[in-house]
Amino acid sequence: MQHEQAPWVEVPRKPRRKMTATKTTVNHRVVRTANGDYVLSRTLADPDIKPMVDAYMAQVTRTPETALQFLKDLGFLTKSGRLAKSYGG
Repeated sequence: MQHEQAPWVEVPRKPRRKMTATKTTVNHRVVRTANGDYVLSRTLADPDIKPMVDAYMAQVTRTPETALQFLKDLGFLTKSGRLAKSYGG
């Protein structure tokens, strides 16, 4: 009696072939989300993303206060402004 493989069992994949560099292979990759969907993921090197990143960085680094608040929001700094324990503080 032959059993069907459960859908959550990983099937061994063939080794990846070397791909030629194109826009989609350099700046995008297909990733699987938590709900199982497949989407294109971009990197910060993507020319379409760079203007958005530059604008956000200009906004965050406008003043020392906004830069500190940004680092606090991300968890790098504590509320008092000291380096968080998980980053060596």
